[in-house]
Amino acid sequence: MANHNADSLFSLLNSRVEDLESVAILQSKAGSSGSAESIFRACVLLAVSSLDAFVHEKSVEIYLNRIATSPPALPAIASYLRVSTSELQSATAASLIRYKLSFKTLVSPDKIDEAIDASGSQSSTVWKDIGIATGARESRLRNALDLQVDRRNQIAHEGDWDPVDVALRHISVSHSQDCRRCIKAVVEGLGTYWS
Repeated sequence: MANHNADSLFSLLNSRVEDLESVAILQSKAGSSGSAESIFRACVLLAVSSLDAFVHEKSVEIYLNRIATSPPALPAIASYLRVSTSELQSATAASLIRYKLSFKTLVSPDKIDEAIDASGSQSSTVWKDIGIATGARESRLRNALDLQVDRRNQIAHEGDWDPVDVALRHISVSHSQDCRRCIKAVVEGLGTYWS
């Protein structure tokens, strides 16, 4: 897995989410709606996790490139990772960057912005370019991502339990597919416009 770049890592993880979604659809067709809903929840968790893995690996790739080609970028990267610039120029820089990033969750738009800005790119420009490419205001994709991250948090931290209705929140294939589409759009946008 260490030899994967950010794009191939995401592709691998996303294919696993698609496989799991197929199992949930079969469960639903077989009348096991409870099992299907549990699997759809897992799909949302794994889809958002695939974004996190992508942004981590993309950050490593870009930071290492900046370290090698753009010395003025070092202070911002060092500050973001809370390391010294000399540590970033050591033989263990890639491992150090991965280690420091492992303490960060990079799925919400504002956290992704911090990672982009640390690289010397401007997050506002990256998102604007994504918006232009998709023909929609970048705020729509950012808001959609916020909603997916919020649902993931409801599942991961609250068991997807709705204390008002005293029941599990409803989830279906459409939720899983919407999540995957949103995550894929963000990944494709970042893959293309954050360089």
